[in-house]
Amino acid sequence: MKRIEGFKSFEAVGVPSGLVEISGKVYEILVKKLKDGFYSINEEQADPDVYKYPTRHIYIQTNVSAKDLGDVKAINDYDIKEFDIMVNLDVVDYPEDMKEDSPAERMAGAGYGPKNSIDRKNFKTVYEDNGEIDIRISLRFFEPKEDVQENQYWERMVIETFEYNKSGIISNLGHEVMHAYDLGHVKGGEGHYNSSRYAAYSNMRFGIKAIDSFFFYMYYTTRCESIVRNAEVATAMDAQGIEQSKFAEYLSSNQTYKMLKEVQAWTYEGMVDEMEADLRSEKSEIRKVVGSSADISKISDDELIEKLLAMAVHRMNEESIDALLDRIKVPMFFGVPMIDPEDDATDEEKQEYYNAFIKVARKDVQDPVRYYKNKEKFFHETAGKLIKKLGKLFSLAKPSDSNPLHTKISSKTKKNESRITKWNDFGH
Repeated sequence: MKRIEGFKSFEAVGVPSGLVEISGKVYEILVKKLKDGFYSINEEQADPDVYKYPTRHIYIQTNVSAKDLGDVKAINDYDIKEFDIMVNLDVVDYPEDMKEDSPAERMAGAGYGPKNSIDRKNFKTVYEDNGEIDIRISLRFFEPKEDVQENQYWERMVIETFEYNKSGIISNLGHEVMHAYDLGHVKGGEGHYNSSRYAAYSNMRFGIKAIDSFFFYMYYTTRCESIVRNAEVATAMDAQGIEQSKFAEYLSSNQTYKMLKEVQAWTYEGMVDEMEADLRSEKSEIRKVVGSSADISKISDDELIEKLLAMAVHRMNEESIDALLDRIKVPMFFGVPMIDPEDDATDEEKQEYYNAFIKVARKDVQDPVRYYKNKEKFFHETAGKLIKKLGKLFSLAKPSDSNPLHTKISSKTKKNESRITKWNDFGH
């Protein structure tokens, strides 16, 4: 990791200098460019095997250069050259009896797409640190039922959505810009162990709410995602003009804070209780997933839960291992290796690296209860630290004319950190 000037102050608050200002400025310029028609637009049909309803993808692309940003063009010592921004629209032909999404429901997510290369000798992905940041914003719309002038219609719909969700869009931008600063500039990349597990947590869909929630919490508390929490809250807080006298109220209602409190409260017993309650229900989602085979009918609810939880750990490790193998295998073209052996690890080194990963996975699979109990402790400690860190964003709120709350909050923090660190967040 690089030694960054001002890094200690960044660590204290969790938001590097310039990030809040740049995130807000990118939003302003993005909306203006959409209104002025400075973008390109393309379309393609979605794969019908992937989507339940007929869907087409519309891509609106534009960029924000350093000269557009004004006085603040750097995040700490990270000089920004350009933002390449793609707004992806999923336009879905839903059945007519489905209610159309409100502007607040159209946000589907955002992402940071770094240019990267594989350091095969050191088993890591290296991100380019060139000041160019690629960001994707995903929205979902209903297919219009009447004839429309396509470009003008989607321009208007995107602008309406952005302006309605201003603080949310800025928060998403802050989240992704923080990823670019952290992974591309400070950290410089990600080891295959971490990125393989991250991929597994991101893709896990077991079909059972209690288990899917658990793996979302695993994703949410990865090192990669944890480090962006303060940035996403600080940017939203700035967009809403929150003053210090309103900070505690704002934090306690913030989505990131609420999610972290939810993660912190998670327990293995609570997950089992939730699954037991589902199985007692006449509309059990679990029974829909597992079906009604003869083998299932012969076992008790407790045995079924035990098997499902063990299967979830096994499947997560399978996906992690598959992701790891994808990262270390040599790409081939008609049987010819596309990597110079001098640039690759030896077969012995790859086997040793793989074996170390498998050793941990085997322990998880052999004792699923221990695995879940360890994650319970991890959730409690990690979420607690992140919540505490959110409380330090008080210093970034706008000063109030009279501010007796600062003393009140500071004293409470010493006695009971969790009471003043209320705040919540985003999602990806």
